[in-house]
Amino acid sequence: MSEILYNTPPMYYIDKNEWNKYKDKIISHNKVWSDFNKNAIKEPMTSFKVLSKDRLVQSSTFGKNLTVVANFSNNNFKYKEDTIKAKSLIIYDENNKIVYKP
Repeated sequence: MSEILYNTPPMYYIDKNEWNKYKDKIISHNKVWSDFNKNAIKEPMTSFKVLSKDRLVQSSTFGKNLTVVANFSNNNFKYKEDTIKAKSLIIYDENNKIVYKP
């Protein structure tokens, strides 16, 4: 999730056995990150906030209309009108909302 929050590319150091074991998860994650990155790469990070006292819920904004709220905690977190489930994130892209749980 941190790759999306910070818009940094995922890095994997795996051998053939690990690739076979995690291939579907890696492909799924790469799809979400790639789609997000196509928009985020065009804008600077304009905001970064820690939203919870334990620092496990964080948000970043790229430009004016692309925001990610990541919940690294084991508890759900209320953010505006949404509940961000534990260990998941929401990408807000203008009028679109993408919920992602790796």
